[in-house]
Amino acid sequence: MNKLAYSFLLMIVLCAYTGMAQSSGMNSSSAVTDQITGMQGTYYIGAAGTGPGGTNPEFPTFRSALDSINNATFSGNCTFYITSDVTETYADTRGLGLAVNPDPYTITFKPYPGVQPTITLNYPSDMNSGPSGAFVIGIPGKGNVTWDSLRATRNIIIDGSNTLNGTTRDLTIQSATTSHRNAIPLVVVGDVSNVIIKNTKIYYKTQTVSTSGNLFIGSVMIRHRNYLGVDWVPHNLTFENNHLNANFDGNAQNAQGYGTYQTGTPVPLNYPYNITLKNNLIEGKRRGIALNLSGSHDIFGNEIMINQNIAANTTNEAILCSNLDTGSVVNIYRNKISKVSSMTNLAGSGISAISIESFGIYNVHNNIIYGFALTASNPVAYVRGIRNSSQSATLNCYFNSIYMTDILAGGTVAYAGILISNGINDLKNNIVHSAVVDFATYCIYRDGALGTLTADYNNYSCADATNGNVGYWNSAAAHTLASWQTASSLDAHSLSVNPGFVSSTDLHLTANTSPMVGKGIVVSGITVDFDGDLRDNIPEIGADEFPGFIPVELISFTVSREGNRLVLRWETATETNNSHFVVEKKSGNNLFRSIGMIKGAGTSAQKRNYIFTDEVTGTGKITYRLKQVDFDGSVSYSNSVETETGIADDYTLDQNYPNPFNPATTINYSLPVASNISIAVYNMNGELVTTLVNGYKEAGNHTVEFNAENLPSGVYVYRLTAGSFTLTRKMNLLK
Repeated sequence: MNKLAYSFLLMIVLCAYTGMAQSSGMNSSSAVTDQITGMQGTYYIGAAGTGPGGTNPEFPTFRSALDSINNATFSGNCTFYITSDVTETYADTRGLGLAVNPDPYTITFKPYPGVQPTITLNYPSDMNSGPSGAFVIGIPGKGNVTWDSLRATRNIIIDGSNTLNGTTRDLTIQSATTSHRNAIPLVVVGDVSNVIIKNTKIYYKTQTVSTSGNLFIGSVMIRHRNYLGVDWVPHNLTFENNHLNANFDGNAQNAQGYGTYQTGTPVPLNYPYNITLKNNLIEGKRRGIALNLSGSHDIFGNEIMINQNIAANTTNEAILCSNLDTGSVVNIYRNKISKVSSMTNLAGSGISAISIESFGIYNVHNNIIYGFALTASNPVAYVRGIRNSSQSATLNCYFNSIYMTDILAGGTVAYAGILISNGINDLKNNIVHSAVVDFATYCIYRDGALGTLTADYNNYSCADATNGNVGYWNSAAAHTLASWQTASSLDAHSLSVNPGFVSSTDLHLTANTSPMVGKGIVVSGITVDFDGDLRDNIPEIGADEFPGFIPVELISFTVSREGNRLVLRWETATETNNSHFVVEKKSGNNLFRSIGMIKGAGTSAQKRNYIFTDEVTGTGKITYRLKQVDFDGSVSYSNSVETETGIADDYTLDQNYPNPFNPATTINYSLPVASNISIAVYNMNGELVTTLVNGYKEAGNHTVEFNAENLPSGVYVYRLTAGSFTLTRKMNLLK
């Protein structure tokens, strides 16, 4: 059916229903259109005279459009342009719902070009027979949004930009300030998938007082239900570039920006899954994002804020993960959590940026977290950046930057940048900096002995040398990095220096001279930073990367034996601000100790070679590593190299070093017993060139040098002979 024919038929139907309503005394707004077949093309929603060229839109209200869509069939894609502000009054005391599957077609709601419309939902009471909410996707309004009307809903787009492929947020969907507490402006419930909500301001503005601690109210709620033995579960949803706001004056303290929730029995076996939240601004009173009875989510590129300024006895989280489905994967990355504020003032209550309290694998990386605040006078509360308290959770925590904002508090505040009390936890390349000066803080806090923790290549720093603690291990504070390393046996390559953030609200690094540059370690699968810049093969610690900038790029680091000496050799490709190398050594299971220093090249773009010789006695395993020190005092460590010392169990003849060589090279060999030996060099014709050793040697390790200055290039053979025992190797003279 073409657009003109459809419009004519729709007008006849509406007129017929209007006449019926007038003759029967029924309010015409309660009428629901008969099924319309073959909807396609463009339609308009708005006040009279606001359509193209001053025409009247086909649908004067949002409800009238939804009712027609719910009863229609489709022969093509449909776009519904909103041409003016619309207020839904719910005068007929039934809910507002959208439930349709136009597959293979798509239904799009969008502001008319140049218009910035507001849809106000004046939901006066909790009138829905099924799920609460002022606008529900997944159940039609007909029958008053009842659970027995759940319907598979597909291919819906709400695009709030008033331009084609735009990114401006021009459409507002909001609850009225006088509406009921449960006037959630957008509820997605049941078997709803392939739905995109983007470029839209969704505001929960209801002014109410809440005494409940549930996770039920806010700007967007995702709900699932087991109805008559069937799981109705939302999945494959995308929320992009929206402003989800439940942080208005008068909002209840439990209001949240986005949440998942479930009621009723039995509890579904499946929870909402494959949901993406990207590039949104999300605000809440108590929580920004609350995943409760939920499944897998991708949460990235968002700015998240909470401002709980109503009640003193609540826990408050920018992102809460509670009661998730077994096997869920939650990816939280490249977000900015910029305000975590509460008037909490009660033992056991407080604020967290990210709180993991349930099953699942949590990949938390490249996030920037700051803006902690306690607004009560002399508060009693906890403050946490990232927390894992679930024995069933795996936390992969990489490349995050956390700024522990200075809080002026005269009460009792337990303040930790990262708190681990259970689960499987791996921490790498994180920056935690405490700016607090008035009371004790802990960059990393290990509470108890449950679960497992591995950590390395992090930076923990404190502005206050007295109250600032690098860590807390099980039952005692670890004031310095060294004491933390000793207590935990973790963070061998980690640092404790000021990271050099731009400011307390901009956690980018000030410059490529930051001590974080080139001090991290590659983490598989994480190829970009907070801004999307590529990570180097020797990355920065924290969320910010300077691509292509590596302070000291180590090409090789080896150890070889030369008689009773061990020779360390290393080569760098580039160096920036490199003051010196400290050579560190440990024997067996002892701790590393410094045994020497080699001056660095400062800043150099050329390859540099270094050598260090260690005289050794005794037997056993020896381990070496390099501590590279910048001019500003920051350090990083190389990988370790190991070797064995002592009397050999058998005759050995090592490969000469270097090889190829010109003109000199070194040959190491070992004797299990004192022996008369010879080491001779032959050319490839079998002719004796020279004898390097000929006589009695004690048991042990030995070395001899061969200088071929007067010999031509070519391959030569060197042979160790001891009685009837011989060993032979080849070497290459290359001039």
